[in-house]
Amino acid sequence: MSYQLEGTIEKIGDVQKFKNDFTKVEVIVKKVDGEYENMIRFETVNKVAERVVENLKVGQKIKAQFDFRGNEYNGKFYTNLVMYKWDVLNEDALNTIDVMDEAPY
Repeated sequence: MSYQLEGTIEKIGDVQKFKNDFTKVEVIVKKVDGEYENMIRFETVNKVAERVVENLKVGQKIKAQFDFRGNEYNGKFYTNLVMYKWDVLNEDALNTIDVMDEAPY
């Protein structure tokens, strides 16, 4: 199941490299609901992470498509929002980045 969220990019994290050529970049998106601002942290991995670094910048308004991922580690439970596609909403021409030719995680 896929979810969507519109907001403005507040921060793009550094590229993180792990074993087995696994790459991750975190993206913080500000979503305003009425008078409240929510800062939502998305993870992007592998080819999607590379595309984030190449194509997105702070201040852009995007519509993110993402999935939930959850796991347990040492008795603690973690939930991640994994962004795999986005549309840039405030450019002259709308850009859609879709890298679903491989699994995003």
